[in-house]
Amino acid sequence: FVLESTGDGIVDFFEFDTALVVGRHKDLWVIYGEGVYSDTNAYRLSKVDAHTGFACAGCGALINNYYIYLGYDGVFYRLNTPTTYTEYLMTRPLNTDIDITKAPLNIVTKDIQSLSPIVYNNEVWFAFDGDTPKVIVYSFDNMCFTYYEGMNATYLYSNDVDVYIGRKDGIISKYDKTCYSDLGQGYQCRFVTKRFDFDSPANFKYFKQVKLTVSVPDDAYSSVYLRAIVDSYSREFNGAVEPNFIFGTVTWGQIFSNVDVYHSQWQQLSNRGRNIQFEFYNNSVNQPMCVYEISIPYTIRDIR
Repeated sequence: FVLESTGDGIVDFFEFDTALVVGRHKDLWVIYGEGVYSDTNAYRLSKVDAHTGFACAGCGALINNYYIYLGYDGVFYRLNTPTTYTEYLMTRPLNTDIDITKAPLNIVTKDIQSLSPIVYNNEVWFAFDGDTPKVIVYSFDNMCFTYYEGMNATYLYSNDVDVYIGRKDGIISKYDKTCYSDLGQGYQCRFVTKRFDFDSPANFKYFKQVKLTVSVPDDAYSSVYLRAIVDSYSREFNGAVEPNFIFGTVTWGQIFSNVDVYHSQWQQLSNRGRNIQFEFYNNSVNQPMCVYEISIPYTIRDIR
């Protein structure tokens, strides 16, 4: 078979059910066939309706009949078929809100050419090599992304039971799923909420205070930090350098009913904007916290 002439070479190919998917940087092709014992006329070549191809060789992994991969445009895609026939392969972006070239990932173009993906615990892990190696994890169960920065992983390997990490400093470590640490250092984890405009995106609001209602085990000390961001230009306040809130078992308020649910003290915001967003992050070991509620008293202003 000869692909449509564009001057670009083949980046990668893999088997998908009974088809062979062939990818270049800017397009995808599929070779369909009936098997090795069939006549050569039984094979045919077809182009997949996709506006981009593979970022590099080995840029994806097969999970639950989906091929999750990084496209040449820097967006993560899934390749699947809506029917039982591979003749109807289709691609779809997983999340267009993620831009790996911008903060907090800041992955440069040359790092995209070196990618190590694995499948583990119904997740797809992507390790990006670079000056600061990063790992991006896509959860198939939750259909969302998270990222790890402290692993220093340049290569990943999984035997479906454990994950082994080839580090930039030449050390081989194993992912510890019980205490979430790497050679004694905790992974720095982040969770960013959606932007809350309170069903009034055009009006300004005056955000007065913020309080959390959370749950932690009795024997755990939690140093999960909270950062608040106002408006789309990501203006940060009350902790852009130093963390806002540090929660521990000695600083909680009253217990609600008979469960370990606590609330923090009110924290002053005094900021004006159209929407507000919250970011939780932690870089310590084995310090869980479950957030039940974020309370924000605010007033609506005019559109000016």
